[in-house]
Amino acid sequence: MRVRRVLGWSLAAAGLLAAGCAPTVDPAVAAAPAVTPTPSVRPLPAPPASDLKAALTPPAPRSPGRVRVVVLDPGHDGGNAAHPDVIDRPVPAGGGRTKPCNTVGTSTDAGYPEHAFTWDVALRTRALLAARGIRVVLTRPTDTGVGPCVDVRGRFGASVNADAVVSVHADGATPGDAGFHVIQAPAASGPLAAASG
Repeated sequence: MRVRRVLGWSLAAAGLLAAGCAPTVDPAVAAAPAVTPTPSVRPLPAPPASDLKAALTPPAPRSPGRVRVVVLDPGHDGGNAAHPDVIDRPVPAGGGRTKPCNTVGTSTDAGYPEHAFTWDVALRTRALLAARGIRVVLTRPTDTGVGPCVDVRGRFGASVNADAVVSVHADGATPGDAGFHVIQAPAASGPLAAASG
């Protein structure tokens, strides 16, 4: 697999704000235009606008019996490659460190990009979780935008009072390697973190 550098963000800021969910939106990222997928990439159907509004509406305050909320963060975005000025910009990464806003991710040797894979996995997972009564919120509403930046993605779960946040990626590897891994935030604590370790 060939690995390419990271790019940026275009998380339908207007839709988030209209739905009452207001993560910090960087003007440089918000101004980045949506990008049409390249013809070699089969675009996945976007969810209906009603689904996006429901997915971006903040949950009610926690109470016994409240519906669980899971944030799915599909890595990268389809428009990242066209906006290196946005995605290469350093943003806070915690602990006084910075890192690029986002990246383009990896792709298969045949050209299937990580952003398309993670978007497909997120939509399939959302459907499975929703069928079990779990409310799913996505960190981006399409696979044609730029970003979101890692700092925005990192704060997103708290902004929607999520019970769990899952970031979906597909790392590059040599042809003979396969499998999966789980990364837990170093500062995570409590029963969920213990169960995730």
